[in-house]
Formats: sequence, C-alpha cells, structure tokens
Amino acid sequence: MSSLQESGARGLSRLRGLILDPVLIGGGVETIRLELLPRLAERFESLVWALPEGACEEFRRKTRGISGLKIVPLAWPKTEWRKWSRAVQKRIGSEVPRPEADLELTYLLIERFKPDFLLTTCVFDQPMPKTSLPIYGMVCDLNPVL
Repeated sequence: MSSLQESGARGLSRLRGLILDPVLIGGGVETIRLELLPRLAERFESLVWALPEGACEEFRRKTRGISGLKIVPLAWPKTEWRKWSRAVQKRIGSEVPRPEADLELTYLLIERFKPDFLLTTCVFDQPMPKTSLPIYGMVCDLNPVL
C-alpha cells in the first residue's frame, strides 16, 4: 500500500504535501498557484511550498494567514557544505549539473518534512526523484498553440 493510500485511510486532513516549485512564471500561472495551493493547505495537515530563495518573502506576504501552509526556500541551508561547494565549483568551472543538484535538495526536503506526496509545477525539464511517494505534476500551458 502506498503512503498516499495509507494517509488517505486517515483522511485528507492528515495528509502532508510537498510542492516543488523551482521556476516561477508570472501572470495566470501565478494566479493558479495563489488560488489553488492555499485551498489545498486548508484541507491537509500541512503543505510545504518550496520556492526559489529570492521569492519566499514575497509569497509569504501573499499567503499570510493561511493555516498549514509553510513556505521554504528551494536552496541549500547556509550551514550545508553543498551550498558553498556549488559556489566554489562555479568559480573553477566544474559545476555539478543543475538537475542532479536539485534532486539532492529534493531528497533533503523529503527527509525533513516527511510528506505523503509531491506536487511539482515544472514537469518538462527536471528529473523526477526516485521515491516511493506519489508524484503529481501541475502543467500550466501558456501557449494556446501547444
């Protein structure tokens, strides 16, 4: 039985989710996020929304007062050696490819918050983590021709 099925047996109000949102797109996509994610947070035990580090404060202001929603930076903590390692790698020109670095960070967030499921908003150019958790994607099509 998957962790989502086990959690589902406990009811939606006991679910813990992790939203991976590595690329922010303004306009309609942002509106969807700001309308959908708070509604999900109201129904779940907890919802952690991982955003680019520079966007966290803005989205905390926009979602202030929403119980159960926690916004965290999608970045290594300042005390984590990998944050400094990437900076050194950039300077010497031997940087670890971004997708692999993002996967490691995803595993850290999974370990820290122990979610029952993952939801990602960018499903085209990022590798999915190898995990037993159910992974869902939110596809926001900005191009009506696609």
